[in-house]
Amino acid sequence: MTTNIEISPKVIAERFKRYFKIEVTIIEYVITQFNYHYTVYFKEPLPGKYMETLETWQYGFLQTKDGRLYIHSTKLTNLEYCITKHHHNMVTGEMFYQTMEGTSYKHNGESYEPTIENPFL
Repeated sequence: MTTNIEISPKVIAERFKRYFKIEVTIIEYVITQFNYHYTVYFKEPLPGKYMETLETWQYGFLQTKDGRLYIHSTKLTNLEYCITKHHHNMVTGEMFYQTMEGTSYKHNGESYEPTIENPFL
C-alpha cells in the first residue's frame, strides 16, 4: 500500500481488520522523499476473492516462513530517497526503525534506542 501521507499503523491495522475480517500482525513501512510504502502482514491467508481484487490493482503477494500471506504494493525499485524503514508488531507492541545506513533502533516505551535486533522481514 502506498500513500503520500503518513497513516498510523494502528489505523491501518484496524481498517484492514474491519475490511478483511482478519487480524493484522505486523506493519512495516518505508519512508521515501515522496511517499510512505506500507507492507501489511496478516495472521491468516486472505480469501481468494480479496486476492483476485488486489492482484487486479497490481498488488504483490509473497509467502512468509510459516506460509502466511502478506500484501505489498508493487515492489519498490528506486529507494535512493529512502529515509527510514519502520516495523510495528501489532501483536507484541514492539516497534523498530532502521536508517538508510542500516542502524536499527527499538522503542523502549519512551524513546528509541540502538539495537542489534533486526525484525525486518
